[in-house]
Amino acid sequence: MSPVACATTGAILALALLTHVHAQAPAHDEHRPLVALINDYRQLPTGCPGRPDGVPGPLTSDPRLTEVRLSDPAQWADALREAGYPAAHAQAISLSGSPDPAAVMGVLKQHYCQVLLDPRFSAIGVQQAGNRWLIVLAQPLLTDALGTWTQAGKAVLAATNRARAEPRRCGGEAFEAADPLVWNETLAHAALAHSQDMAAQNYFAHRAPDGSYADERARRAGYRWLRIGENLASGPGSADEAVRGWLASPEHCRNLMNPAFEEMGAAYAVNADSDGVIYWTQLFGTPR
Repeated sequence: MSPVACATTGAILALALLTHVHAQAPAHDEHRPLVALINDYRQLPTGCPGRPDGVPGPLTSDPRLTEVRLSDPAQWADALREAGYPAAHAQAISLSGSPDPAAVMGVLKQHYCQVLLDPRFSAIGVQQAGNRWLIVLAQPLLTDALGTWTQAGKAVLAATNRARAEPRRCGGEAFEAADPLVWNETLAHAALAHSQDMAAQNYFAHRAPDGSYADERARRAGYRWLRIGENLASGPGSADEAVRGWLASPEHCRNLMNPAFEEMGAAYAVNADSDGVIYWTQLFGTPR
């Protein structure tokens, strides 16, 4: 198999992590085996010299990216617009030689490992026609529809509660439907503070530069907790996309579905000096 072409526009930051647990690879999606293989690799990256530090979270499949028609790399931006995906940044990898996803994954790791592990991408679309493949990775363009941080945070709450309303599997663990979470202003402001700190200092981690983790930051904000948990994401352009990304990762999904959590706050912040990078924090809690 041989790489055929590669087109790119810019660079961004897009990933999702979990707090106080070791990340595990997302379960394979039988309808998108190559996406599952790529997400497995992003969770357990090996053998990629010069790759970015840290472990990037899973890419969210976006059907619009499977509609991109890339006949001329010079028309890359037009192709994305025609597919209905307003991208801030994107990259396409075109391969041919084998219809087998495992063989394709081997070539991707050999030739494009830094692209696969780039934490600046949050979405993916895969197209296959026989032994020809087009893999599109992207970051969505932020729009005014995102709303204020409070509006977006409550949209995260609504999407989370829709997910909790149905049984689901998070990796190898089965969860029954869970009671809806309740919005908590203190958790929301603690989430906002961490998102703003990540944006201002251009980092992405559960451990802040001052050494604090979610438990200490929640306590500092005035939340007396019995249980605490945190999901982070950077790159998703909407609350729904952020939640879909968390559901695609077993550890994030376990936080979302954990019946022991009762309350939640969420917020985003944008680093205007770094190509509009967006940082999301979702903070779960159970009060004392």
